[in-house]
Amino acid sequence: MKTQVTTCLALLFLMTAVPAFPQGAQADLPDAARAYLQEHFPNERIASVMRDDDTMGFDVILSGGTEIDFDREGEVLEVDGKTVALPDSVVPGDILTHIRSQHAGQQVKEIEKEPYGYEITLTNGKELHFDRDGNLLRPQRPVPAQ
Repeated sequence: MKTQVTTCLALLFLMTAVPAFPQGAQADLPDAARAYLQEHFPNERIASVMRDDDTMGFDVILSGGTEIDFDREGEVLEVDGKTVALPDSVVPGDILTHIRSQHAGQQVKEIEKEPYGYEITLTNGKELHFDRDGNLLRPQRPVPAQ
C-alpha cells in the first residue's frame, strides 16, 4: 500500500511539473503565422502549437486535424489536411489551374515547400512536383493499388 501511494504521488508530481505545451504556446506564434491562419483557415481554431526543434519553427494542429508547419518567422513550410482537402487559397494560382485542368475532380490534400518549388499530394494519393513558377517538373507517381 505504501508503495502504491508513493508511486501515485510521484506520478502526480510529474504531471504537475510538465506543462501541457512544453515546447511552445499559441502566444509564441509569429504574426505572419497568425495572419496565414486567419486568411486561409478562418473557421478553424488552433488545437495545439508545438515548437519544432529541427526547424526552430512551429507545428500547429487545427481543430479539424489539419497540420501546418511554420518556420521561425512564420512562413509556411507545409500544410497537411490529413484526410480532408485544403482550401484552394493555400495553393499557388498556376498550380491550382494545372490541377483543375489535368486532374479534374481532385483536390490538394498536402502542399510542401521544397528548395525547387512545391510537392503536392492530391486527394487520390498522386504526388506532383512543381517549380516555383508553377511548372510541372516530374511525371506523377502511380497510385498503389488498394
